[in-house]
Amino acid sequence: MAKIIKIDNTQVLVGMDDGSVIEVSSTEFNFDLHVGLVVDVHTHDDKYIFSQNLQAFKESEPEIQGKIYVNKTAYGLLYFFTGSIGVHEFYAGNPKKGFLWILSLIVLIIVLITLICQIISSDYDEPNTGLGLAINITLYGYIIVTKIFAIITLCKTPNKNGNILISKW
Repeated sequence: MAKIIKIDNTQVLVGMDDGSVIEVSSTEFNFDLHVGLVVDVHTHDDKYIFSQNLQAFKESEPEIQGKIYVNKTAYGLLYFFTGSIGVHEFYAGNPKKGFLWILSLIVLIIVLITLICQIISSDYDEPNTGLGLAINITLYGYIIVTKIFAIITLCKTPNKNGNILISKW
């Protein structure tokens, strides 16, 4: 594996595994360059061919205390369609948060069952007043809040890799 050590206008210095340094044109690369980027170097007919080392590239995301990078599209869509059960948090590597989402859904279901049982046990006919209104507000409020946060997530600006930064704990 080689590493980009300097970028000057159109010239790039690449540090090789053996300690040597080669100078090549930036047009030889078909991906975004930055100092410190790990690349694989191949030769063909006395010409260098560069490819991005994806494993090293993934690991080169800057570490920020208590935060993690996730793919914006995957995370946002999981949040939007399965956010109420916390699948997006499991995807992001936050099982504690995922279980909290599941727990909050279980609590919501218990509250709804309790409210429905109270309605059934009384002579209650109006679904849009009193307890019926409480059920509607609880259920739709939970769903709407989940969708709003998913949309906010989808509006975040991703980095050049298509990833966004989210909190991890």
